[in-house]
Amino acid sequence: PSSPSSSVCKFYLQGRCTSSPCPFLHAGPVNPASTPAPKKPMLQVTGKTWRDKVNEIEGRQIFSIDVECVASGFGHKDRVVGRMVMVDSDSKIVHDAIVNPELDGVTVTSYLTKLTGLDKSQCDSEGTTLKVAVEGLKKMLPKDAVLVGQGISHDIEWLGLVEGTDFFTSFDIAEMFKMRISDKYDAEGVGTIRWRFFSLRHTVLALTGVDMQSDDHNPVDDAAYSVRLFKKYRHSEEGLMEAVRVSVSRAPQTPSFAQRWVVLEGVMMGKDSYRLVARARHVWRWWNVHKKS
Repeated sequence: PSSPSSSVCKFYLQGRCTSSPCPFLHAGPVNPASTPAPKKPMLQVTGKTWRDKVNEIEGRQIFSIDVECVASGFGHKDRVVGRMVMVDSDSKIVHDAIVNPELDGVTVTSYLTKLTGLDKSQCDSEGTTLKVAVEGLKKMLPKDAVLVGQGISHDIEWLGLVEGTDFFTSFDIAEMFKMRISDKYDAEGVGTIRWRFFSLRHTVLALTGVDMQSDDHNPVDDAAYSVRLFKKYRHSEEGLMEAVRVSVSRAPQTPSFAQRWVVLEGVMMGKDSYRLVARARHVWRWWNVHKKS
């Protein structure tokens, strides 16, 4: 057998030798395919951070809104407003209205009672038009108020509220608890930061031990917990927030309603519902063909 001094370093041929000095020979062509690509630097977060937004809204009145939707079709996006709730900074209800979409000429496919807690009799007896319900909310919402909530932009869009006209600005509390996963580069070397976002239910369960959505989805709870989380953590140091994010990320996974109920009363509950239903139909057809054999 050859001695180490006359043998070529296999790690050198792979472009991975880190020994200095190396007892083996560094000779022969290096395989470029085996040479690891240089590590790209970590991308820097640009633009305003959630802390910048907190500083901008310091001292302003805080409110939170949450909207419950019923189904106007069988697709996962076929939704119309069924109820709206607004709470103040003390988590007290200042507006709570049920909407009857049929008064606006919209046919309700399903009230999704398991999710919303609403049913036809309640909407018929207590519901009003969307316009009247929104006007009532606007009367209770100061023009200089800040709306906070999980995915608050969706609720604002549902109600047709206008930033700078109906309220000052909004703040999505999901930005406070999101965790950086990695940096992803495309073929042209353009990088984007990948984030992991947590649902409000998961965050509240991990930090307080309270399962706020074990049964029906209560918009009052959603709005109230959004305010509480914002007030508790908005001035927290980054070290504490990192610890909080790690704690939330390590908590047992909290399945969403769409994961627990793929289809509810014939209505698709999420974008993955179509794929899962197609698979179920395939299995059902296979079973019907083979069960007699």
